[in-house]
Amino acid sequence: MIFINKKREFCQSILLLGLFSICIVFLSGIVSADAKPTDDSIITFHLTDTGDDTILRVSLMKEGESFKNGMARQEQDIEFIRERNEIRWNPCNDNACMVFSSKSAGGKTGRDQLILTITYSNPKVDVTSCSGDPTCERLKGGTYTKSGMLDGILSTGKTYAVSVSSLKAGIGESFEMQETQI
Repeated sequence: MIFINKKREFCQSILLLGLFSICIVFLSGIVSADAKPTDDSIITFHLTDTGDDTILRVSLMKEGESFKNGMARQEQDIEFIRERNEIRWNPCNDNACMVFSSKSAGGKTGRDQLILTITYSNPKVDVTSCSGDPTCERLKGGTYTKSGMLDGILSTGKTYAVSVSSLKAGIGESFEMQETQI
């Protein structure tokens, strides 16, 4: 009888240990699934120092390759994640690469300029008569933009912090930007 009780206690201990191990494996799987996946073909820009006004739109423009009529401009396909103030950009068709953004863009240098434009709402101005017309909102002062260059060598798979408040007034100014480890 004593032998049977010891055997039962041993089996219960093994069963509890097995259930505990399964719970640990399950929970570690959930935690790793929630971890932010790294995508080596994406460049991420994290906007910092954005101020109190609401960001309405974000656009990224690539300028380069001068033609006789000036610089060629191309709107880039980006994803703006509003909750995290994060811009995700896939510049190289799902491949890993480096992107050069320089003030000396154009011509035969092979360099481009990346121009980031952030459109804010101005809650102090009443634009109810505009009915959602962006041109009317801008003319009445209901929206304003901050636009500047992202200067540097950017690599896919990296995250860069872009300080929005660092932009100085003037043409050809650039945002302060640095690589971050997230």
